Amino acid sequence: DFPICGVGVTLLQCPYPLPSMGNCLSLIRRKIWKPAAVDKDPTAMGALINKPEAERPHKPIPVNVTNIIRPVNPEGIDDNPDAFMFKSIDFCLSDNGKRHFTHEYECMERKDSPYLVVRRGQNFQVVVTFSRPYDEKTDAITLHFTLQGAVNPTVGHGTIGVAPVRSEMLRSDKDWTAEVESSKGNDVTINICSPAEAIIGRWKLDVDTRVTKEGSKPISLSMSVESPITVIFNPWCADDPVFLNDEGGRKEYVLADSGLIWRGSYYLNQPTVWEYDQFEKDILDCSIEILTTVGRLSYPSLSDPIKVSRAISAAVNSPDDNGIVWGNWSGKYEGGKIPTAWNSSRDILQEYYRTKSPVKFGQCWVFAGVVTTVCRALGLPCRPVTNFDSAHDTQMSLTIDVFTDQDGKEVDALNSDSIWNFHVWNEAWMKRPDIGAGHDGWQVIDATPQEASDGTYCCGPTSVVAVKMGEIKRPYDVGFVFSEVNADKVFWLYNGEGQPLKFLSRLQSGIGRGICTKSIGDYSKQDLTLSYKYPENSEKERSTMLNALRQAHHMFTRYYLNAEFEDVFFDFQSRDDIVVGEYFTVAVVMKNKSKKENYTVSVILKVDSIRYTGARENEIRRERFEVKLAPYKEEKIEMRVEYDQYHGLLSDQATFNIACLAKVHESDFDYYAADRFRVRKPDIKITTQGECVVGERFFGTVTLKNPLPVPLHNAHFEVSGAGLGDKQVIRIRREINPKEEFQEKFSLTPRLSGDKVIVASFESAELDDVDGYLNIKVLPHDGLEEIAV
Repeated sequence: DFPICGVGVTLLQCPYPLPSMGNCLSLIRRKIWKPAAVDKDPTAMGALINKPEAERPHKPIPVNVTNIIRPVNPEGIDDNPDAFMFKSIDFCLSDNGKRHFTHEYECMERKDSPYLVVRRGQNFQVVVTFSRPYDEKTDAITLHFTLQGAVNPTVGHGTIGVAPVRSEMLRSDKDWTAEVESSKGNDVTINICSPAEAIIGRWKLDVDTRVTKEGSKPISLSMSVESPITVIFNPWCADDPVFLNDEGGRKEYVLADSGLIWRGSYYLNQPTVWEYDQFEKDILDCSIEILTTVGRLSYPSLSDPIKVSRAISAAVNSPDDNGIVWGNWSGKYEGGKIPTAWNSSRDILQEYYRTKSPVKFGQCWVFAGVVTTVCRALGLPCRPVTNFDSAHDTQMSLTIDVFTDQDGKEVDALNSDSIWNFHVWNEAWMKRPDIGAGHDGWQVIDATPQEASDGTYCCGPTSVVAVKMGEIKRPYDVGFVFSEVNADKVFWLYNGEGQPLKFLSRLQSGIGRGICTKSIGDYSKQDLTLSYKYPENSEKERSTMLNALRQAHHMFTRYYLNAEFEDVFFDFQSRDDIVVGEYFTVAVVMKNKSKKENYTVSVILKVDSIRYTGARENEIRRERFEVKLAPYKEEKIEMRVEYDQYHGLLSDQATFNIACLAKVHESDFDYYAADRFRVRKPDIKITTQGECVVGERFFGTVTLKNPLPVPLHNAHFEVSGAGLGDKQVIRIRREINPKEEFQEKFSLTPRLSGDKVIVASFESAELDDVDGYLNIKVLPHDGLEEIAV
C-alpha cells in the first residue's frame, strides 16, 4: 500500500512487458497530462493503468489530421531545449501501400484525411519529426497502440500493444516491435511490425518520449495521433494463419477487384461479372464495423480468421441480426431492387454503411459477391463458388426426396427438401488448428440464410477436405455442405393419404453435378468438383456416402439404405441452348426390349416455370399420351412449347422444370424423370475507342439485339467497372422493335490503372437479366497509377 493524497492505494502489477521502470512510467504518463505528478510518487501511479477512461484525470487532446499529423504539446514545454517533443508524423502512405499491397484503398490515396492500411506481421515505416535531433544515449521513444472501440483494453487481450523503439528489431510472434531505421536532422525513420496474429481493425497510436540526462530531472511527454492505423490479414506473411503460398492466388483472391460468378443450370450456364470494389470508399470501414456490431465478435476474436469468417457469413444476411443484405425469393420486389439487377458490392455496402439497414434485395450470388468483397477488403483470401444442382437437405438425411402424384405433379406438402438449379457460396483460405492437420486450405462459408447454425443464420467455415471425406461431424456445418454436393436424389410415387409410398428410382449423380469458380489470372472456368467429392458412382464415392449416412442416424436414411431399386429403360430428352423468344421441345424415347411381350405405356409430359431454388411458379403445359409398344419397338413422344405459351410465366432467371411420368400397365412399372433447363438471354457487346488512361475520360458503345417477337419498353443500360469511376445509367426513351439491334454510347473515367473490366447490364419491362463485359487495360497517367479523389 502506498499513500496518495492521504489515501491508501494498493499497487497493481504493471501488465505490460516493458524492460525498465522508465518505460512503465512512460506508459503511466501517457494516461495523464501531468508528468510532475508521476515523478512525485512514480510507483503508486501504477494503479491508474487499470482505471476506466472516464475516471482518469485528463484525456489526450484531439489533433486535426492531415497528411502530416501535428500534435498539441503541453503548455510551456516549448521553452525547454532538452525536451524531445513529437512534432509530426508521416505515415509514408505511398511506400507502405506498395509494400503491403494496400495502395489502392481509397483511404490511402484520398486528398483529405487519408489514413494508413497495413497487413499484420509485416514491417512498415513512419517518419517522426521531433523538436530536435534524436540522441540514442539520452532519448527513449515508446509507441503505444490501442485498438479503437475496445472497452477496457489490455495487453493480455491483445487490444493494447507497446513497442519500445530499439536500435534493432526484436522479432516477436505476439508483441508489437519497433526499431530506428535512420535519423537525419529532426526526423527519425522508424520500422514497426505488428504481430502476425494481431487483431484486425483500427489502431490508435500514441508516441511517448523520455529524456534522461545525468544530473537532470527526466522529461517525459506523451502525444496522441488522431489518424488511425488499420491492420488487416496478411496472406503474404508465413506466420499468419491466412498465408497463401501462391502469388497468382494472392493476386486473384485478395487483390482482384472484379471477377466472375456462374449462374444458370448445369447444361446452360454463364458467368456474371461482379465488381467486388473492395478498395472503394467506406468498404473497408464497413467490413471492419460489421464484425462486432452485427457479427457480435469480441475484439480479441478479431485476430482469428476462423471466427471472423463465421461472423462474416452471419453479418452479410439480415434475418436475425439486421445484417447487410435482405434475401428475397418471392418474385415480388417492391421497395427494393430485383436481385438480378445487382452486379457490384459497392452500392450495397455503401448504402448499408450509410443507413445501417439491410439493403433490398439479394439472392445467393449477391450474398456471395458481398462476402467476397468483405473478405478481400480485410485481407482474407476468398472466392465465390457455384454448385449446380445444389441440394437443400432440411432433414439432414443426406437424401433429397422428391414426391410426385399420379398426374405427374410434385406434392408440395411432402417436398420439404429442395434442389436449387445452382447455389453460390464462398471459400476462404486459412489454417484449421481446431480440427487437426490435413484440413487447412479452402473453407466453405455461406451467407445465404438457409438453415440456422448454433442459433444463427450462418454457415462455416467448413473444411472442403472434410466434405470430400464425408466427415459430417466436423465443425462447422460439414453435414449440411456434404448434402449440398453429394446427397442422393430419391423419387417416390404418392398414391394418396394413408397409402404406402412407392419407390420409383434413385439418382446418385444428380446432386452437385458441377462445382466451379473463376480461374486464376483469366476469365475462364475452373472446375472444383473433385475437390468436394470423388468421381460419381466410383467405389470411393459410394463408400464415403455410406460412411456419412451411417453418421447421420436419421430414421428415413436407414430405410433408404435398406431399399432395393428397379431398372428403368426410358430416355428422357430436352432441347438445350434455347434463346428466349424461341420454342423448345420435350421428348421421351421408349424401347421395348422384350422378344414377345406387347406393352401399353401411359405417359405424362409436363413443363413448369420454377425459381432457381426449385420452387414451382406456374404450370406452362401438361400433355397425356398413350403408346402401344410391340416387341423390340421404339417410340418417341414429343411436346412442343411455344414462346407465347411461356411468355409472362417465366421466373426471374427463365428456368423450367420438365418432367416425365410413365406407367407400364402390364407390369405395374412406373418411371419418373425430371430435369431443368434455362433459356439463354442475349449478350451485350461492348467496344471502346482509343487508349484508356488514368484520369482521362474514354468513350465506348454497348450493342444489343432484341431476341423477342415483341417490342421492348422502359429500357435502360447500366455501365460500370471496378476502378473506372462512377456508374453510368443510359435510359432509352423509345420503343425497341422486335429483333432490332440497337446501340448506345457511354463514357467512363478510370481511377486506377491495370487490368480492368467494363460491365454492362440491360433491363426493360419485357426483358431483364442481360449483361456483358469487356476486359481492358488502363494505362498510368504520366507515371501515376491512381488518381486521388
